[in-house]
Order: sequence, then C-alpha cells, then structure tokens
Amino acid sequence: MTLARDPSSLSNPDQAHITHLFWDASINFDSKIIIAKATYKVQLVGDDPSSVKHVKLDTAHLDIHSVYVDDAPATFSLTVPDPQKLHLGSCLEIQLLHNTQSTITITISYTTTPQCSAAQWLPPAQTAGKQYPYIFTQCQAIHARSLLPCQDCPAVKFEYEARVVVPKWATCVMSALSTDSASEGAPLSSQSSSTTSSNNDTTTFHFHQPTPIPSYLFALACGQLSSHDISPRCRVWSEPSMVAAVAYEFDQVEQFLEVAEELTLEYQWGRRSFPSRRGSTRGSTLLVRKSSHQ
Repeated sequence: MTLARDPSSLSNPDQAHITHLFWDASINFDSKIIIAKATYKVQLVGDDPSSVKHVKLDTAHLDIHSVYVDDAPATFSLTVPDPQKLHLGSCLEIQLLHNTQSTITITISYTTTPQCSAAQWLPPAQTAGKQYPYIFTQCQAIHARSLLPCQDCPAVKFEYEARVVVPKWATCVMSALSTDSASEGAPLSSQSSSTTSSNNDTTTFHFHQPTPIPSYLFALACGQLSSHDISPRCRVWSEPSMVAAVAYEFDQVEQFLEVAEELTLEYQWGRRSFPSRRGSTRGSTLLVRKSSHQ
C-alpha cells in the first residue's frame, strides 16, 4: 500500500519507514539542550531496495553532527526552511549508495537547541520545590522533529528503546516502560531502572516501548520527581511536595480503565502513569503526556 503524502511532513515514508529507534541521550539543564545519538532501523519500500536513493527525515532547530548508514559515514544535507512554512523545519536528506538491503541502520549524532519547540525548560523558581530545574516535552502535533530527526507523521509508527543520562538528583520518565517494570510480574512500586555513574554526578535511566507509536507520542519528563501507586498498574509522578495531592486527583483512573476495557479491549500499554506539574507557577495540573507508560 502506498502512503499518501502528508503535507505536514518533509519525510519520504512511501520509500523508507522507521520501524525501531534506540535513543541514547544526555540532558544538560545548564545549556538547555539534549545531546543525543539516534539509531534507527529503516525498512525500504518496494521490491528493489537499490531504487531508494535517499532517506528523508523531518528536523527543526537541530544541530546534526554526523550520519552513518550501516556503520559507514553517509553524505547528508539539510534543506533551508521554506519562509512560508517555517513550522515544517528542515529536511535531513541522507544519501544511500550501492544499497541492496531491504533493511538498513541509520545512526545520527545531534544536539537539540534552545529553540526546540517540543521541550519546555522550567527554572527552579517555576517548580514547587524551588531547588531544581525541570524539563518536559510535548511533541504533538509536529514538534517531535525539534527533539529528534524523525518521520513526523502519524502514518509511521515505531518501537523504541532509550538510555537517558541525567543529573544525579533527577529522575527521568518517558512514554515507555522502564527496564524493571517492563518485566513480567515486576512490581509497579519499583522505581525506574537506573544506574549511577562512577563519578556519582549522573544517573542513567533505561526504557523500552514495545508498542509501535507515532512520533508525536515520544515524550519525556525529568526533574526532582517522586511516584505514588494508585493501583497495581497506575502511577502518578510529581514533585515530592505535590505527589500526594496528584495521587488524590487521579485516584479514579483505575476505575476509568476498567470501564473502558469492558466497553472495548484490554488496555494494551501495560502501565498507565501521569507525570504532573500541578505545583508549577504555570497553573493547575499539566500532564506531560496523556499516557506515559512508566
């Protein structure tokens, strides 16, 4: 089936589409940037893979450092944004040379910039604790391209894994299962899978999203966070001083899920979590994502 062209994307999923992403990232609160390496499995469309000469990805305000195709340096270019359509960003065009494989691996090293429209960086003064900064992302509708190169259209869905390095004081959650909670039978009360670096300055969190999602559902939040379980599969995350109030606000979520399952199908995401910014100076409760599966 040929995909119709999406006018909100500069990518070419009709020729090549992403099926899996491994995102290796480090959050820098001082510079308000994310330093990352994204590794994609890409399926080339059609009977003749050699006929696909380029893979095109959406980007916006990203500094692209290098691109590799199947572990070999690749030639790439970034288009100049259309002045009439600045919201579309730039097309990252990656050249494919002498390729005969239907599945290829593309690795892109890049850095976000303070102009990243998907990320909101809050200084300590805008948090409840007033001690540490906070970041959350909102990729809907087409802001994922400012967080990572991607095919930023709902027709393309991919699984993802992530490794995120954060300051030692911070906790990171994503729209994915942590390594521990993804295991069958693991207690929901366990914290995110994490390791502390040898210099004790950073902590690393690992995630896995086994259900293919469109790019606009890729999400993270990071700050001084605590969690509270409101059922065996439902959890809220917020700042320590606010987590009890947030748990009270969402204490009926399990009942909602049970009713929805009776009317439709079993909830496929496994976990249902709510990162909340209820204590910020930006107003009342703000969900980082509708369904963060931490």
